[in-house]
Order: sequence, then C-alpha cells, then structure tokens
Amino acid sequence: MDKILSQWSGKHVSLKKCEQPLPLSQLSLNERKVYDSFLTQSRKTDWLKGRNALKELLLKNGQSSDTQRLSFPNQAFSLTHNDGLAIAITMNDVAGVGVDFEAWHKVKPQMAHWFLNNTEQSWLSTLSSEQYDKEFVRLWTVKEALFKAAMNNEQLALIDFQLDQPSAMTGIATVDNHPSWLFYYKCIVDDVGALCVAFSQRSTL
Repeated sequence: MDKILSQWSGKHVSLKKCEQPLPLSQLSLNERKVYDSFLTQSRKTDWLKGRNALKELLLKNGQSSDTQRLSFPNQAFSLTHNDGLAIAITMNDVAGVGVDFEAWHKVKPQMAHWFLNNTEQSWLSTLSSEQYDKEFVRLWTVKEALFKAAMNNEQLALIDFQLDQPSAMTGIATVDNHPSWLFYYKCIVDDVGALCVAFSQRSTL
C-alpha cells in the first residue's frame, strides 16, 4: 500500500492499519486523561486502535510517540476509524493530508444532496442500484478525505469540495470560493470497503 500511494503522490507515504487496541500501559499521562474522558467502551476501544496506528507511524519516522502533541486536521498525519478498523497515514512535503475508510453498506439516497453537488448527484443517478451504493460510499470517503486534508476547514462542508470527475478513482478536487486551493485524491477499493487518501499542495493553502 505504501508503495502504491507513494508512486501516485510522488511523496513519501506510510500507512498503518490496526485492529488491535493499544495496551493501556503504553499510554502517556496525557493520553490516559483523554482515554478516561470517553464515556463508552466502544469509543475507548476505537480510540486505542487509532493510537496504536499513530504511535507506530510516529516511531517509524523517528518522532515522539506521544500522540497528544498531534491535532487534527494535521499537515502530515491523518486518521480514520470504521468497522472495527483504524487507519493512520503520514505523508511528507504536503500542506495537508486526509484519509478515510468506509466498509460497504446500504446507503440512504436522500443523503446525497448533503455532500454531493448537482453534477456529482447526476452522475450517481445514472448507475444501477448495486453500483449506486458502492459509488455513494466511495464518494463519501473521497469527500471526507478531502475535508481532512484542508487545514483551514472550519468554515467548510463536504459539499464545498468539487470533484473534477466523480467517476475517477484518482482525481483532482477544488473548493468553492477558494480557487487557488488544489487537492489530489486516490481511491482503493476491495471486497471490504473503500479507502481514499487525499492531499493538498504546499502552494495552495
């Protein structure tokens, strides 16, 4: 996966998937405070899986493994949780990076207008029922990854990100009202679900 993403982006990319929670003994004092603040065990477990993935990437890059020094959105790191899986990514020489994963599932078509513009919805409507569900999920991961890759995303919504070609597995995106911002994304799909990685160039944000 790292090689595929590095060849696509022209950057050094490392990606880590984790299904196992990080042992509590490996949390820093600050991390333990955050862990203790969560109210449900499922949230705690998901968070520990994410910490496991992030710590491995930090150590691999010769950095402190205390993940509490990271805030998101982040210029070099991104994280996603879904279906019992945590995925963390780091990419160098970019203005921002985003990753999102979604397991295949039945979708609610009425939600499309919430994150897709008219052009993107029109393309989606031409697909068969089975294709519709999968492309809906894939496009959701694209928009989520793009959102995470935008460092200044406080005033943005998913629908603000415009895809150059909705059907493209590898493509370009821009943002309404920010013509100088340029994003690149790549989708990887398998029997389990859809993964998307996105990044913005240093010169755009």
